[in-house]
Amino acid sequence: MNTRTIIAVLIGTSLFVGCQKEIEYPHGPIYEPGSQTFGWSTSEKNGLPFESSAYATKSPELGEELFAVHFTTYTDWGAQRETIAMGPFEYKPERKDNVVENIDFDDIDGIINSKQVTASYGTSADDGDVAEDSYVIDERGDNWVAITAIDTIDEELVIRGEYNLHFKFKNNRDKKNAANPDHVRFTDGIFEVRFWK
Repeated sequence: MNTRTIIAVLIGTSLFVGCQKEIEYPHGPIYEPGSQTFGWSTSEKNGLPFESSAYATKSPELGEELFAVHFTTYTDWGAQRETIAMGPFEYKPERKDNVVENIDFDDIDGIINSKQVTASYGTSADDGDVAEDSYVIDERGDNWVAITAIDTIDEELVIRGEYNLHFKFKNNRDKKNAANPDHVRFTDGIFEVRFWK
């Protein structure tokens, strides 16, 4: 390869990289954490402090060997506003680096058999019983979840973890709440949960 060809390739590459649009993460609504009876989570949501209630769940679909984790926020008058769900996880400390993927949640057998960690984010309206806007994992971001510890405290299982998640609005329908950004990221996240009873 001669020098001109190398220079042309370098210029072309720098122009391509320079033309890629950077993802914007504007501030969106920040809600209350609500009752943290079964756990809590903190992180930064698009650069602002984020705190939520949190809990772990089991379900017949996941069986006895797997569990899921949920984070929820509320209005100051108690209506649900945001939900993050992720899983399935095994009952052991483990790092799930760059494996949070978009999988069809209707394919529960595929999720369980692959033990692939998935995540979703959505908002609610009215009294918290009306689905508003839905998001999926933005695979361009650094997405991961780590279960860092599983302990028994006062005869209850306590699960701790860390996470970094990037979401993008599902473009298959119009956004219902214009205040919700197109892209939402949760960075430097930590959580501690017990099982919801």
